[in-house]
Amino acid sequence: MANTIYQKFNFDATSIDDFTEQWYSEFVTADDQNLLNLAFTKDLSQNELDLFLANWDIEAYGGNKALLLAYILKIHTHLKAPDYVGPRLAGLLKFHRFHNLQKIAHFTKVGKKLNNESIHPMILKGGAMKFLRPEFPRLMGDIDILVQNPKEFDTACEISKNLGYDLSFEVHSVDLHLPDSEENILDIHHYIFLATDYDKKFIAELFSRATKHKVFGVESCVPSNEDMVFLALTNLAKNCVYHTSIKGMMYTLFDCKFLQETKKDFDWNIVIQNSKKTNSQIWLFLAIKFINRIIPNFLPEHVINNKTITKAGIKYAKKIMFYRIYRYETHMKCRTCDIKKIFSDFEEFKKYASTKPKHFVLKNINKSEILIDLYLKFVK
Repeated sequence: MANTIYQKFNFDATSIDDFTEQWYSEFVTADDQNLLNLAFTKDLSQNELDLFLANWDIEAYGGNKALLLAYILKIHTHLKAPDYVGPRLAGLLKFHRFHNLQKIAHFTKVGKKLNNESIHPMILKGGAMKFLRPEFPRLMGDIDILVQNPKEFDTACEISKNLGYDLSFEVHSVDLHLPDSEENILDIHHYIFLATDYDKKFIAELFSRATKHKVFGVESCVPSNEDMVFLALTNLAKNCVYHTSIKGMMYTLFDCKFLQETKKDFDWNIVIQNSKKTNSQIWLFLAIKFINRIIPNFLPEHVINNKTITKAGIKYAKKIMFYRIYRYETHMKCRTCDIKKIFSDFEEFKKYASTKPKHFVLKNINKSEILIDLYLKFVK
């Protein structure tokens, strides 16, 4: 995991730029960048589209990312795709539309039962965007919904079980899937996981700003545009740190643009306050820095230009660098040690003896910001 960009981290004014440069090299290919440049070109011309398609292969690029090109053509209706590309993009839209309908059917089935119990779930992420922009199919592994309190959560679980779904519980949510299937259908949250400690009363604020709509036949709450941008950005940063759901990264930019442009009085102060109340300033900081590395000035950096957020950003970057360069390899080796064999297999014993003490030390250093600081200064 060690690499030159992480190793040259000096934690000065340019250190976060180095850090986001590393994310960029990991998650954004040259083809991705070209597609995103096209997607956010103002007054896109037929000639610009033709030049892009001359060096672009839909078969090689893959359906998940090619869907973004289909979005571009739906927005710029005056543009025409070549005969080879057009029908394939149309087919891609139909495929995802059908896939979305399958997920939506389960949401409607469960949601109507929740309404019968006077529960109005909040629809999140891709499900909410599909409602707001029905003409744009989504990349949806499942539909995420949020209920207001533990009592509603227990009721939702009971309803789902009675409807025949299998339930897989997480700390913050439950995944619904059909019997004998591992495919997630619906993810019911009783709070939103942000990988931070925060007062869960914050959930009530999301509901207070939400608007009620009949969403796919269910009386539901739709978050405010500001709250949807906040959740999209924090989710993007978490996914980059934990290397999860990277395939949806490009669509976050697309969604943020739409959510800002469709609300004239969009208030970034709500986004900032959300990050403070949930102790997630770091996610907002890293997400905005990363997105602006992809498309310069795409998001307003004044949102994160204050000492508190910058300090949190540098502090967290140190922690990630410490883990990736100095702890990750030892951590992985420890996980492969077979405790049962260390007294019967000398090679396994040597591996355990050389790895376990180092892992123990690094694991405990990782718990302290002061020790991480000292360690990084010492190894330099």
